[in-house]
Amino acid sequence: MPPAWQEVFHLAGLLPLLILGGLHIWGVRRDSRDWWLAVGFAVSWVADLAAHWADPWLVSHVYSVGQAGCLYGALTTPRRASWLLGLTGLVAAWSLSAGPVTAPAVAVWAVSAAVILALIWRRKDLGLRWWGLLAYFGLGLAFRVWFPLVLDDAEMFRTVWLGYQACRMVGLSLVSWALLRGP
Repeated sequence: MPPAWQEVFHLAGLLPLLILGGLHIWGVRRDSRDWWLAVGFAVSWVADLAAHWADPWLVSHVYSVGQAGCLYGALTTPRRASWLLGLTGLVAAWSLSAGPVTAPAVAVWAVSAAVILALIWRRKDLGLRWWGLLAYFGLGLAFRVWFPLVLDDAEMFRTVWLGYQACRMVGLSLVSWALLRGP
């Protein structure tokens, strides 16, 4: 994979936040839930950056819980978001206690993705955001759960990783377009 593509995938997490920031500068205001959504996606950028200096296995846990907290806050009430974040935190604690293996780390992201899918499933009021979240977390989950199974096969891992990144890009693009268009 050329490093330029990796940087595109890395920087893409900032797109919703940059759009909201640009709109804000131009005097267009958006709901705080849109900001939480954008910050939730930007967490992946911070995690990718942190993984250059910190243990990527540990970063993946912090990233999953941090992203989940922002997105739960955007999609449900503060009380329910707190409970769901506690559940995700318990899964992360279990995963950390299991040691540096890939399967439990994927479990943290899978649980948070499943919770996000459950939160949005009947929320047609989200419009295009719904489709973006479904692509990022629903289709992305279908690829991400394969990571621990194909880790030893570099070609297969690259294929699965690119599939996941494609889902991410579609999801981020749809959410970004929805944020740009407005409610």
